[in-house]
Amino acid sequence: MRLTPRPLTDETFAPYGRILEAKADRFQVVASDAEAKGWQVGLNRAVDREHPSVHRHLNTDEIFAPSAGHAVLVLAPPDRPDEVEAFDLDRPLLVRAGVWHTTLVPGDPALVLLAETLDPVSEDHPLPEPVRV
Repeated sequence: MRLTPRPLTDETFAPYGRILEAKADRFQVVASDAEAKGWQVGLNRAVDREHPSVHRHLNTDEIFAPSAGHAVLVLAPPDRPDEVEAFDLDRPLLVRAGVWHTTLVPGDPALVLLAETLDPVSEDHPLPEPVRV
């Protein structure tokens, strides 16, 4: 199934999380988890142009921040994993725990910075047909 990325606005992204934007002149905490036993930060080299499934983390929000190249974030609501839609990953986003997701690229590989708790509990869900952008 081919997806066209939707415009990324506070309203269109609200079902999945929130856009991380600085509302202060300097440093501002935009996400925290007081119960987490630590966070991990990683770089994902996104290379897939299509993917047969989505996954989710049941116990952690996840931050996606574009680092280099053009990536697209594919998302689905927690209770409807087959109802996927896509957003250009052109600014930092926080995806809530339980939201189904995968990262695709329409062209060359991209780098995406990820932040999540140290012990994410994950599930995979195969889609009826591979998703592509």
